[in-house]
Amino acid sequence: MRRLPMTLSFLWAACASSAPQNATPADFSAVAQAERELDITQARAGDEDLPCVERGNAGARASAAAERICTLADERPDADLTRRCEAARLLSTQAVALAERGCTEPSEASP
Repeated sequence: MRRLPMTLSFLWAACASSAPQNATPADFSAVAQAERELDITQARAGDEDLPCVERGNAGARASAAAERICTLADERPDADLTRRCEAARLLSTQAVALAERGCTEPSEASP
């Protein structure tokens, strides 16, 4: 009889630990930092005065920043984080496109 409460406690703890955690102030701080990085890297990706390699690296860093935001949004049930993930993905896609503009090699089929 004594084992039953301990078993139930163990099962409750196991279920509780697998439930998604609510977003914390630290999560929002991390998202804000990634958003700042995304803004900076997007600007660098579109800077036509920079070499193509640097612009490409900026596009890759923008994608990584967006991925950090979306990872938090996936782990935490919060509508604001989900919205910020969607916006970050859009911005990172734009950054990659900006980085590629004028930097891609022309195809052999083009005159």
